Amino acid sequence: MSSNDKKQILKNLIKFNKSLKNIKNEISNLNFDSKFELYIITKNDIKQILNRALKENITFKELEEWANLIECRDDLGFEEEILQEIIFDFANPEINGLITKDKIKTALKELDMIT
Repeated sequence: MSSNDKKQILKNLIKFNKSLKNIKNEISNLNFDSKFELYIITKNDIKQILNRALKENITFKELEEWANLIECRDDLGFEEEILQEIIFDFANPEINGLITKDKIKTALKELDMIT
């Protein structure tokens, strides 16, 4: 698989461009370990997904699964450290508390504070 193919699969994941089932199938073809970050997640990437959850275009469970697919991938980087913390928070509701609209709104406010 070419580097461009891998980047496209990761972009589909970050942008949540496909169903979770399709994304999981694509991701299963990639190794978790990578020497290089093939995609850098931006605050706008995360804001778009959180807003989709607020508007109920995706469920809170889908948001959790999406964050789980991102968490701990060596081939993904983060524009800011707080983005990685937000992903961890949403990927682990059993540790960090259930996903709620208020929790999403709080995360969006944190993202808005990044310059």
